[in-house]
Amino acid sequence: MPQHGNITYAKISVFAHATEDPEKVAEAVKTLLPMLRERGELISTEMQGHHGNPILRIEGDFEMREDAFEALDLLLSRLSTLDEDILRREFHEHLDAKGNLYLRFDKQQAFLGQTSLGTNDPISLRVRLGFQPRSLDELKLHLEEKKRISSGDRRIGQGA
Repeated sequence: MPQHGNITYAKISVFAHATEDPEKVAEAVKTLLPMLRERGELISTEMQGHHGNPILRIEGDFEMREDAFEALDLLLSRLSTLDEDILRREFHEHLDAKGNLYLRFDKQQAFLGQTSLGTNDPISLRVRLGFQPRSLDELKLHLEEKKRISSGDRRIGQGA
């Protein structure tokens, strides 16, 4: 397997519109990424829409590499076969030249405990990969390799 960089950062964000309960929108994000309940906090920023309507932007950062890795690995592992096939076909549309991966998840489905891709008023995730995978399968292979190495490191450390 070629040498790749590390996943270094992830940011999740969503808009809560005036017609939505901001606590329920934040709950959808925490349901999508449960580690935000324990390790991170969501930051809310008040904004104004085009017509003067109030909008709340809710964001969470994963600044530690392990947390960013765990977030991406969890979300990819929870995708349905259909969503995974869609992402596989459209992978290059979600990746920029700097190695940032952009994914959008259905806010309503997240609130209900489901992980599914979505484009209409989504929960957005940006992950700085630190490398340029050629495909979703290559990215998933990289994640599996990192997990294997990480679990091997823990076993070695326990015996010392």
